[in-house]
Amino acid sequence: MATRIIYPALEDYQRKWRVYRVDKNLKDDWLVRLNNLKLFYVTSVCEGHFTCDDNYPTIVLFAKRDFIDSLKELFADKELLFSIFDGNFASDTEFTFSYTLGVSTNPNSIISATSCTPIKFSLHSKDPRESLLLDDKTSEWFEASVISIERIDEALYGRLEEICQ
Repeated sequence: MATRIIYPALEDYQRKWRVYRVDKNLKDDWLVRLNNLKLFYVTSVCEGHFTCDDNYPTIVLFAKRDFIDSLKELFADKELLFSIFDGNFASDTEFTFSYTLGVSTNPNSIISATSCTPIKFSLHSKDPRESLLLDDKTSEWFEASVISIERIDEALYGRLEEICQ
């Protein structure tokens, strides 16, 4: 999991969690749960910052390398995919689930036949932070989003187990 300092003035809004710098109001419980997903790993979690342009709470995940090929096979069934994602997010959440295949004629490109297909899962609150302190609305968004992500991770993992049997 990684995060970035948006503005030097916001450095005091971060804290150390394990070996990472995270926004200070992110609850350890959310971070632990996101880091315990079976299929995805966290690349960014931002609580949204009232004092700057980046004021929308966000969670970004990528598929773990060991599951990419299995997930690509699962994604061929669009109806199944929609059924897993449908109804799992509150109306105040935008989510994007994407995967792409990289192709290059450049022999020095990092994209090659042996490279993995990036599978990205992003959630963003439709509502910006409304206060400098972590407000109830933002806290509730994070809790609901982590629950949704856990459900989706479990549902996809369950389907992969069924395929492998």
